[in-house]
Order: sequence, then C-alpha cells, then structure tokens
Amino acid sequence: MKESGMSNEELLKKEQTRNRGRLRTTAYAFFATLIGTMSWASYMDATYGGPVHGKGFCFPAGIMPAYNLPDAEGNARLPCNCAPLYKWYLEPLMSSEQKDSMLGAAPKVDSKNCGRLMGGVKKDCDPRTVGGCVWTAEDLAKDPSAWEQRQELYWERQR
Repeated sequence: MKESGMSNEELLKKEQTRNRGRLRTTAYAFFATLIGTMSWASYMDATYGGPVHGKGFCFPAGIMPAYNLPDAEGNARLPCNCAPLYKWYLEPLMSSEQKDSMLGAAPKVDSKNCGRLMGGVKKDCDPRTVGGCVWTAEDLAKDPSAWEQRQELYWERQR
C-alpha cells in the first residue's frame, strides 16, 4: 500500500502541510478583504456620512419594505443614519402591482417600539432624539442625490 516509496503517514503529513498553506492563504485573503471593506465604509461614513448617498448601510432594515414604508403618521421605521435602499433602488424596479402588494407591509402607528421603562411601561417614541430619529414620507420622496450634501432629515431639523 505504499505509493512511490512513501508510507501512509508520510502521505498524510504531506497533504496536511499542503492544506495548511491553502487555509492560511484563504484566511489572509478573507481578512484582508474584510478589513479593507470596513476601512472603506468607515472612511465613507466619516467623510460623507455613509457610502450610499451620504447614508450608511443598515441590513436588513435598508432593504425591507416594512422599514421603508411610512405609517399613517408619515414616519417610517428606518433610522435617520440608514440609507433607504428599498425605496431608492428596489421599489423603482417593481411593477405597480408589486408596489401595491407591498403596501400591506407598511407598519401600523401603534407598532412603534421605543423600549419599556422599569416596570414594563411602554416608552413614548420621540423622533427628535438621536435614537428615535426616523425617515418621514417627505424625506423618502426626495431624490437620493439630495442627501449627498449632508442635508438634514425632517426630524433632525426639529431637534
């Protein structure tokens, strides 16, 4: 059972050494790409406010209709610092029937979740606070390029 004069143990050690080199190379490539992407996103965030028209990537909120569609009060559930990817890039590709079917995903006004106080009492949402700031229907209607100049959203102007 010996091939070319090598024992099974020698063949296994040779294969392990070869695999270790492949794994090391793959790990270097993976982590270099990850660090590069994070550095680019951090630079874009610090310099322009985010990599997408001055706003940041927020997954999955940026692509889910439930976060991008405004409720009856006109407030979406998408935080102010996130890019509304669904509204800007996915919705324009949809047919009118597809858009109408997504309207059922719009949040109800009473679905706001701003946390609870001690004792379980529900906190009121205040969109003028940093953590409570959300996109409005007025903001979502604007062209994405309007945000490249770091223009403030409605609730950011109300602070």
